[in-house]
Amino acid sequence: MERTDKGFKTRNRFKTTGSLHVLGYEVLLLANQGLLRPDFQREVSKRLLDFFDCDAAEMWLKDHGKYYPSETLRSLTGPLGIDFRTYRPYPVEDLEPNHGAPALPPSLPSPFHSSHTIPLEVEGKKIAFLRLKSWQHDSFPGAKVRSYEDLARTLAIALVHRQAQVDLRERIKELACLYEIARLSAQTDVPLEEVLQGIVELLPPAWLYPEIASARILLGSRSF
Repeated sequence: MERTDKGFKTRNRFKTTGSLHVLGYEVLLLANQGLLRPDFQREVSKRLLDFFDCDAAEMWLKDHGKYYPSETLRSLTGPLGIDFRTYRPYPVEDLEPNHGAPALPPSLPSPFHSSHTIPLEVEGKKIAFLRLKSWQHDSFPGAKVRSYEDLARTLAIALVHRQAQVDLRERIKELACLYEIARLSAQTDVPLEEVLQGIVELLPPAWLYPEIASARILLGSRSF
């Protein structure tokens, strides 16, 4: 690894401070799209692999009382040259036994020779961890580590913004669903069966993952 005045040279690329700002801008654009958690983890990790020229990146996102880990690895067989994996979530209390003082999340079972963990904080509270990993020994010297501080702040802001975008979109979907249910219920000339069937069709799109959601209403011996 070779340090210069303008940046640092990786195995096959030269990254400058300006490149770090471009990366931060791309991450913020992704956050503005309000991507769902796995999609956001995958897209951000792909960019981190390219920027830091590392071999894998873990991302542990805190969301609704759990940490959700993912791992993105360079791959010769995966789509676009990466292999993206998600793992079972960990309850926050398992990683934060001291009420807000999280231990480092356990590393996912991958035999890499060097790694560096970056905690992401907002107002003093941990909201995520990022772990970069490499097959090479001593792949994260001080020159690289210093560049992580600005990136960590940008990622933390992006995570909060993404969650706000997702929450807003979900509230809009829920309100739209409730409005349509109220509109259907107010049509006194429509048979009850049609109202119930209409409600059933309105419910799945209002959920966070509509593609795997379903709804059913039971009324006596009838099912809608």
